[in-house]
Amino acid sequence: MLGALVACALSGSWRSHPPKLEVSEEDVDAVAPLLLASGAAGLAWWRIRSSDLPPWPAVAELRDAYRLYTLHAALHEQDIRCVVDALRADGIDPVLIKGWAIARLYPEPGLRPYGDLDFVVSDRQRQRALGVIQSLQLNYPVDLDHRSEETGKLDADDLIEDLELVRLGDTDVRVPILEDHLKLLCLHLFRHGAITPPWLCDIALVIENYGPALDWDRVLGRDPWQAGCVVAAIRLAGDLLGAAPNQRFAQAEIPLPKWLKDTTLREWGTPLGTRAGGPQVPFGSLLGRPGKLIAGLRERWPNPISATMDLGARFDGRSRLPLQLRSFFRRGRRLVTGAFATRA
Repeated sequence: MLGALVACALSGSWRSHPPKLEVSEEDVDAVAPLLLASGAAGLAWWRIRSSDLPPWPAVAELRDAYRLYTLHAALHEQDIRCVVDALRADGIDPVLIKGWAIARLYPEPGLRPYGDLDFVVSDRQRQRALGVIQSLQLNYPVDLDHRSEETGKLDADDLIEDLELVRLGDTDVRVPILEDHLKLLCLHLFRHGAITPPWLCDIALVIENYGPALDWDRVLGRDPWQAGCVVAAIRLAGDLLGAAPNQRFAQAEIPLPKWLKDTTLREWGTPLGTRAGGPQVPFGSLLGRPGKLIAGLRERWPNPISATMDLGARFDGRSRLPLQLRSFFRRGRRLVTGAFATRA
């Protein structure tokens, strides 16, 4: 299974001294396109560079991607400073989540690419913030829209006492404390169906490098369902990527359900452009075109993980099919209603 090869290539890849990678040229050829498409090429190269693999063409592709990620990281940092300084000049103090806030924890800047800059601002300041950002000439897009299911808290004012200031060049950037960030990473991973391997590497890095010092009561919080999501994500990082388990979860009595690991590996082994939940055309453009409509609905079929999150279900051993059906029809109803409202 290609997903298992991806997991093998990334096992321990977040460490300063990752384990050597022993694979055949055929395996590297097979897995390289998936690593490149998912943004995991730099992490795979980090393992390969300390191994004794010959300079196969696919290895060179991964190395070049790592170099490109390093250049992109410098541009991202420039944009982050630009956004933070411009917003502060207008009286807005944003909070940076995901992206650089996690990438900075890796041994090298070229290991963890990210596509946009994710900020949280106060609801009452959002429109002003959008105006400021639109006036800037940035290298990458800025996202101010984050669902409460992922962040737990949307309003930056609520986060003021739960932040740390991190120095980036000559700018101080506000980011969530690691306890809150780890929870956010776990919920984000599952909310999006665990489709991207680096998201699980982020979790592995945090629990290995910072786990003993974390306030785990804060990480788990008071919501039993969110706590179950966090525990499942942490144990998934151990099962698939070999992350050293936190002692609190090392002796868990109930094993992870097989469907959770199988779904994650299946997603990792499927090219982004061909999987359900991948890039999609607007649903409204499919109405009145039966053939395209059926294909569009198939693309929107939720995988077992995202369906579990949609319905607030537990990560247990029960069949996911009923949840997928309910999630599919719930999403479909919203899509159809929204499409007709747009066309009216």
